[in-house]
Amino acid sequence: MSSLSEQTTPEGVALSATAVQPSLQAINEARPSAVSGLAAPPPRPERRYDVDWLRAGAVFAVIALHSALIFSGGTVNVQHTQHTLTVDTIAIYLSVWIIPLLFLLAGAATKFALKRHTPKDYRSERVKRLLVPIVAWLAVPTIVAHLFGWDFLYQLPGNPRLSFTVVGTGHLWFIVYLLAFSLVALPLFVFLRTPPGVRAIARLASLCGQPGAIFLLAIPVLGISPADNNNNLLRCFYLFYFIYGFIIFSDPRFGRAIDAQAWYALAAGVVLIVMIVFMAETNMQINGSVERIVAVIDRWCWVIALLGLGHRFLNRTNRVLRYLTEATYPIYILHFLILSLIGYAIAGRDWPVELKYVVILGLTIVATLLAYDLLVKRTNVTRFLFGMKPKRASTQSNAGE
Repeated sequence: MSSLSEQTTPEGVALSATAVQPSLQAINEARPSAVSGLAAPPPRPERRYDVDWLRAGAVFAVIALHSALIFSGGTVNVQHTQHTLTVDTIAIYLSVWIIPLLFLLAGAATKFALKRHTPKDYRSERVKRLLVPIVAWLAVPTIVAHLFGWDFLYQLPGNPRLSFTVVGTGHLWFIVYLLAFSLVALPLFVFLRTPPGVRAIARLASLCGQPGAIFLLAIPVLGISPADNNNNLLRCFYLFYFIYGFIIFSDPRFGRAIDAQAWYALAAGVVLIVMIVFMAETNMQINGSVERIVAVIDRWCWVIALLGLGHRFLNRTNRVLRYLTEATYPIYILHFLILSLIGYAIAGRDWPVELKYVVILGLTIVATLLAYDLLVKRTNVTRFLFGMKPKRASTQSNAGE
C-alpha cells in the first residue's frame, strides 16, 4: 500500500483535479495513514508452527533419552546398567539429533525475536530467561541443604550416582551454552540483518539451492559428534547449529532446499543409524575419524529430515501446541530431578528392562507436566524463576500470536 506522502507528490499538485482524483478504494486505503499521520504498521509475520512442534517434540525426546541412559550406561544421576538392544537403540538414535536440532531451533527463534526486539532488548531478555533459571536451580537446593541440614538433597542412600545438585550444571549445560551462544553470536546476527549480510545469506542460499548442496553444511560441524556431548570444549561446535538456525530461516530458498531433500535425508539417516547401532552392539572397531564422520553426517541428515517433514506435516496449531509452546522450557528444567526420583524407585526392580523404561518414561512425563501445571505456571514468582513471561504479559502475547 502506498503511503500518503507518496500519493501527494509535488508533480501531482500541478495537475488538474480530474487528473489526480483518486478512486474511492484509494481514499479508503489511505484514510488510516491520513488520520494518524503515520504509515500503517507492517503485517505480523506468519508463525511457523512446525518450529513449535519440533521444539516440543525434541524436549519430550530428551526425557525419553535420559530415561534410556539409566540402563544404557549414560551420564545421568541414576544408573542401573542393563543393556538391551531396544533401549540401547533408543539411546543411540535420540542422542544423534536432539541437541543439534534444539540449538538450530533456538537460532531460528533468535531470527524471529530480532524482528520484534532491538539487540539490546534481546540481550536483556536472554539473560533474564536463561540465566535466572540456572542460578535458581543450582543455588536453591544448596542453600536449603545448608540451612536445614538436609543432606539427602545431595545424595539418596544406596545409590551414589543420585545427586540433585550435580557438580557443574548437569542437564542445564544446554542452557548455559545457549546463553553464551546468544550473546556471542548477537553481533553476527545484527550484521546479517544489514544489506551486506543479507547479500551474503542470499549467496549461500543460492548455493544450497543446488541439488544435494544443503548436505554440505555438515562440514563445519564435523568437530562435534554424539560421543562428544560431555566434552565442554567440543560443545562449542554446537554454535554452528545455532547460527545455522538463524541463517536457514532468513531466506526461503533454504526451506525449499530442505523440503526437496527431506525424504532423501530420512532414507540416509535410517541407513546410517542402523550402521551406528550395529557397530555399537557388535563392538566393531573402525577408524575413529570414519566413525565420527558417519555420526556427524547422520545427525545432519536427521536434522534436515525433521525440518523438512515437520514443515510439510506440522505447520498447523491446536490447543495442545498452544499449551506446550509455553510449557516446553520449564518441562526441560524440571524433568531431570523428577526422572531421578522415579528412576531411583524403579530402576532396580526385577522387571524386564523395556517395561521399566516405559514406566519410568511415562511416569516422568506425567509427573513433570503436573509439576509444571500446578507448581510453576500459576504464579509470577515461579514463572520468573523458570524463565517464563509474567502471566498477564504471556496471555496477551499468546493472544496476539
